[in-house]
Amino acid sequence: MNIRKEKPMPESRCTLRLIIALGLISLSLLSFGCKSLTKPRVGSIRGKVVLENDSGDPAFDNADLSGIKVTLYKPVALDSTIVRIRSIYPVLGTDMHQSMVFDPRKESPVKSTTTNAEGRYEFKDVSAGQYHLVFEKDGWGPVVEHHVATGKSIDQDGEGGFGSKELVTTTMYPIVHIPATVTDEFTFKNRHTYMVGANASFLAPVHFEGHSRVRLAPNVGISFFNDIIYDDASNHYVTFTSLDHGPDDDLPPLWGAVRSYKDNQIVKNWSVEHSSGGIIMNGNHAVVTSCVIRDSDTGINIQAECSKIENIIFDGIISRAVFYDQVQGSDIIKQQVTNCIFKSCREGLRTRGQAVRISNNYFIDCDNGLFSYDGYHIIRNNTFDRNVYAICITSSTICIEYNDFYDNRYSVRFVHEYHEYLSNPRFANNNFYQTTSYAFWIRADNPQGDIDAKNNYWASSDINTIIHDANDDPELDCEIIYLPKKSQPIAGAGVVANP
Repeated sequence: MNIRKEKPMPESRCTLRLIIALGLISLSLLSFGCKSLTKPRVGSIRGKVVLENDSGDPAFDNADLSGIKVTLYKPVALDSTIVRIRSIYPVLGTDMHQSMVFDPRKESPVKSTTTNAEGRYEFKDVSAGQYHLVFEKDGWGPVVEHHVATGKSIDQDGEGGFGSKELVTTTMYPIVHIPATVTDEFTFKNRHTYMVGANASFLAPVHFEGHSRVRLAPNVGISFFNDIIYDDASNHYVTFTSLDHGPDDDLPPLWGAVRSYKDNQIVKNWSVEHSSGGIIMNGNHAVVTSCVIRDSDTGINIQAECSKIENIIFDGIISRAVFYDQVQGSDIIKQQVTNCIFKSCREGLRTRGQAVRISNNYFIDCDNGLFSYDGYHIIRNNTFDRNVYAICITSSTICIEYNDFYDNRYSVRFVHEYHEYLSNPRFANNNFYQTTSYAFWIRADNPQGDIDAKNNYWASSDINTIIHDANDDPELDCEIIYLPKKSQPIAGAGVVANP
């Protein structure tokens, strides 16, 4: 019997089959991997709401836990300019949090639900990330839980999803309506909401626990005639804001101002927005520190003869961020503005004859960075960038030194208002980095003689092109004297880490 022997497979065919097999395996693995990679990371957020009646009003007892509206929002972006400045100069301003900039009245929700009879709620199929939860019930103060589903509350699983390890428990409290006059000692409690429908005066000391929210009606103000005391060691901010929000992106009707009348008072950790008058300090030796003032007509109004403003962020001020409203001059510095950020203000700072030290501040994107109107000042170690007018000067005795001037349309502009110039400022050891527009501009209303601008650094190779003086206008009879000049940028100018 003949047994037919199979011919051995050619080596080339064997290699081809091996390549095909490996290719099929690779495609299978790639397909599986793509499905795994493209599978969205989703999960759930669940929690419970507790209603706590600490108002003393029995009408809020045994309140229904069902039907509480719970809305999910994405966090909002912090201002990139302020974030950049603070990353370079952490000594400036103060920490900005989502609690200061997130306003659910202006944002679009991701999802919304309501609680059941036990006060429980759940969001399913939520994409991985950080969220804010907003809780609302008629008669009860709205509560915002920030950054839910992050950190330890996230349970990563093998399927690429996430979920809360434990319930998010939220406590809501009744809204507190402030009367026209409060005669007893009063506490603004943590996570409580206070409504001010008419002008309110507090005659006794007030305590701030932090993380409370005060909402004021249009043109309504609040006044403190006694001590302001802070009981919260965690430095949570108190927010003063409008009662309602305007349509679309418009500002709401502005409320009035927060006033302090007693001497030796400290205002700190306040977030003020949508105000016409901002913070008004009437008492002497006043300190305003570590605050954020946004989208308001005025920031801080100082009517005291001695004050200190430090570590404030002013953003989007319609009129003046800082205004000194007492006209008595002095040759001794009694007012200080330091470590502040002035961004997008029509006028960052205006003086009216006060002796002010303006040091270690950052002025950016303002119409007028600062307006020096009469009196003795020291303007030192500030940075001016992208302003229309960095400094406007009229009849001031000023020492302007160790400042950085960048891309301003006019870094220094001499203006003439209500009276003749009595003296001229002196400029020394400043860095003028701009090569276009004007570092100095003099109007036809002349200062008293030439301007001393010697011993500064100039980045421009042709300084005369960025100066407007008698060499450019026959009606002028004074010049900017800029020689001798420094050949290298001046170390220690501009904002410094330890002023």
